[in-house]
Amino acid sequence: NSHTIKRVFSDGTVSRFIGKDYQCGGDRNGDALEVQICNIYEIAADLSNGNVFWIDGHVVMGYNAADNQISEIFDGGSKGFSWFGGITVLNGEIYVSETDNHVIHKFSWNGSGFDRTIVAGQSGNRSNLAWWDNNQGPISSSDASFEQPTWLTADPENNRIYVGRTMSDWGDNWGRSNVSVLDLNTNSVSLLRNTGWYLYELGGSNNPVPLGRASIDSSGAV
Repeated sequence: NSHTIKRVFSDGTVSRFIGKDYQCGGDRNGDALEVQICNIYEIAADLSNGNVFWIDGHVVMGYNAADNQISEIFDGGSKGFSWFGGITVLNGEIYVSETDNHVIHKFSWNGSGFDRTIVAGQSGNRSNLAWWDNNQGPISSSDASFEQPTWLTADPENNRIYVGRTMSDWGDNWGRSNVSVLDLNTNSVSLLRNTGWYLYELGGSNNPVPLGRASIDSSGAV
């Protein structure tokens, strides 16, 4: 609700990094401490360059460490896109999931702006991958390979992105009990094996698992 992004230092100190406390609206572009940002949903950092990116509904926003400026990277709302659900950075490129259209977009810097391509999934088409009938992939990332993708986690050691699924249908504890893997080495998508039954049984038939976020350690373990 404070409409800001905070920075936590190694000594535990917390400071305002982006935005103005409890102020939302106005121009999206400008100085990081003066611009008013709203509805910060998911955040991703480009650690190699010090840049920060986040989702604001249908919009992808970015902070440029070189000049301390905030700018709008892509306004999906004005182009008829659905809600963006997750964001991550891998190899200097930004990956964003578009939940209701079942795709993942990639934004690549071209020297003056960002080029956007669909890197996985087919717009408007749901995947038929399912952990309960051994239809777990891999399939080509250009096929219909996701259903309502949300949170994204990059695995730089293995050049992969782990993909969660939305919690919009609380009754679908079967379908939501999985993690997908986008392998950028082979341009393929599969379900992360052995997670389906574990997560389903953990939640039980009357208590679906609110699945989405993943964490990767230095050895690539999820």
